[in-house]
Amino acid sequence: MLQRRRKPPKKFNLKQFIQGNNVLAIALTFGTLVAVLFLCVGGIIGWLYKEHQQRLIIPEMHPEMYDLKGNLIPDEIIAFRFENVNFDSETEEEL
Repeated sequence: MLQRRRKPPKKFNLKQFIQGNNVLAIALTFGTLVAVLFLCVGGIIGWLYKEHQQRLIIPEMHPEMYDLKGNLIPDEIIAFRFENVNFDSETEEEL
């Protein structure tokens, strides 16, 4: 029985690879990689800039934390903590 002659494997040809729908796939791949790269670099630069700004800026206190001369009052500030804000008197009567 005679067998067909096998075709030799084609070598990689860039010109033939770029033709057709492959251009869209290549453009989308590189576009995605560039977008992710810019996102990572922008995130790192933003993080470093935020830390730089936090080191430079002096945090300001609320005006009620100062006395009449503008000095900070560390001990005389009263803090209130309210718990059960939505407390109904009707539920107390039922218990």
